[in-house]
Amino acid sequence: MSKERTELTEDQYVLFQEEAEYWLDKFNLRNWEVYYGRISDKEGEEGEGFADCRADGVNRVACLRLALSYYSVDKLRFPRVIHKAAFHEVCELMLSDLRSTSRYAELETDAIVHEIIRRLEHTVFIPDWQQRQTQGEQDHGKGRNEP
Repeated sequence: MSKERTELTEDQYVLFQEEAEYWLDKFNLRNWEVYYGRISDKEGEEGEGFADCRADGVNRVACLRLALSYYSVDKLRFPRVIHKAAFHEVCELMLSDLRSTSRYAELETDAIVHEIIRRLEHTVFIPDWQQRQTQGEQDHGKGRNEP
């Protein structure tokens, strides 16, 4: 029995890009050439997840990707999901050099990277996102982030 997937709209994809650009500027990661792509449903089923970051540290090129569809999530949380995914993937990019220099300890490094990102989500992303919501600056086209 497979779970039902819900397609993400083009507006949600644009929102992901806009939010990623916001964090790329905020973290001053303009030393990277950043592209955007989509994660196919097949890749999603193979564990690629909702979003990912593929980075080439030598050439400073990265691709931030968002899924074409997702398994239904709690609709009350959804408006923040795309914003948080963009933040998370920009953090992945920011920490990609750490990951690439520690290939021999990949599992440990992956855990450290995600621990740092989770801390940043709670100490940087959530307060910033909430402030932008209350100030009305984060609207990026009200309603576009609803499924």
